[in-house]
Amino acid sequence: MFWRLFLTYLLFVAATALVVGVLHIPAAVAFIVAVALPIAYVLARRFTHQLADLTEGARRMAEGDLTHDLPTTGRPEVATLARSLNAMTARISASLAQVERDRQQLRTILSGMVEGVVAFDNNLQILFANDRAAQLLEFVPEQVVGSKLWELTRQRAVQEVAEKALKGQGPYRQELDWKGPEDRSLAVYVSRLPGPNSPGAVMVLHDVTDLRRLENLRQDFVANVSHELKTPLANIKSSVEVLQDGAADDPNSLKMFLGEIGDQAERLEQLIKDLLSLARIESGAIAMEFEAVSVEEAVHTCLDRHRTRAEAKGQTLNGVALGDSPPDLAVWVDEEGLAQILDNLVDNAIKYTPHGGRITVRWRVLSQQVLLEVEDTGIGIPDADLPRVFERFYRVDKARSRELGGTGLGLAIVKHLVQTMRGSVMVASEVTKGTVFRVALPRAAPV
Repeated sequence: MFWRLFLTYLLFVAATALVVGVLHIPAAVAFIVAVALPIAYVLARRFTHQLADLTEGARRMAEGDLTHDLPTTGRPEVATLARSLNAMTARISASLAQVERDRQQLRTILSGMVEGVVAFDNNLQILFANDRAAQLLEFVPEQVVGSKLWELTRQRAVQEVAEKALKGQGPYRQELDWKGPEDRSLAVYVSRLPGPNSPGAVMVLHDVTDLRRLENLRQDFVANVSHELKTPLANIKSSVEVLQDGAADDPNSLKMFLGEIGDQAERLEQLIKDLLSLARIESGAIAMEFEAVSVEEAVHTCLDRHRTRAEAKGQTLNGVALGDSPPDLAVWVDEEGLAQILDNLVDNAIKYTPHGGRITVRWRVLSQQVLLEVEDTGIGIPDADLPRVFERFYRVDKARSRELGGTGLGLAIVKHLVQTMRGSVMVASEVTKGTVFRVALPRAAPV
């Protein structure tokens, strides 16, 4: 458009010059040059100014400034080009904003995962690592990008897994165990990044420490149950064999071995009952009916059930209210569950307290809870064994426990019942002086 106007103008000037040129040619040439040059200069300057604006805008866009808008005034051709560039910039800006939102969303998702995620290239240089990976491998996540994998963790096994995965084609899996402030087991999965020329791999770390601990507990539990069942069964079998070999003809031997069979059968029955009870409590299958239960009544009822056994050993049983405990003090529990807790604790105290000892059950108000204490003057528990007394089948003195008829499940049942009723249980002991179990249970609101 600009050049058409300029040429039209030149033709007009030339026609005028011809008229003048008929009279004088040098004068006509001078006239054309004198008139055309200033106007051409003005028009060219306006055009080059608009091109300079376009050039500056393009430079700023190339440097990443997508907020700059080019002016759309001036010549139509230049204005159309400026509008096209502005529209292109807007689309690029929107696309980059969407990419950033997607990146932040992906980072948030990866940061919230319970698994650790580490991406690295073929030279083991870190491209990304989430917070969970930093916890498992013990590094600072903000300082890892660009670092080498071996610079992040002291565990050589992690680097070896990454190297093996990079050498192979398919996913690679390995489980790692290492010692440290906390023993840890990790399941490590490494997959190559997709593409014909894979740029690296992604490592996923899953902490299986608790899973392995539970697996070990399960194995120990099965072994302990097998052992506990085998002992009375072996005694029953040997007694039957002796009777079959002729001891049944002797009335005294018959009575003795039948008594042994009866005792071992009763032990088996109690063991099975405790196993079923513990399984129901742990699975939540046991139906509990929470209600206000009188503490004083529950304690004295329990002591009455065990008084005959205690008196046979010359032991004294006492129930004592401490402090300003009101006579109508009650706990919000399942009545049968509370009875089972007290029975197990008092039964243990009687078993491990020598002849002439004393067992005392005390209770007092503790803020919004009621504290029940079962104290004995028995043989006590060594400090090294105290943390494990609530484990299933754990016994401080295995031979003595079996001699006294314990199943090794009583305190485990106590712990799970107390926790189910939103309480807590603790133990303190001193060898040869006695043991005290403290059970805190929710206090029932006064009626």
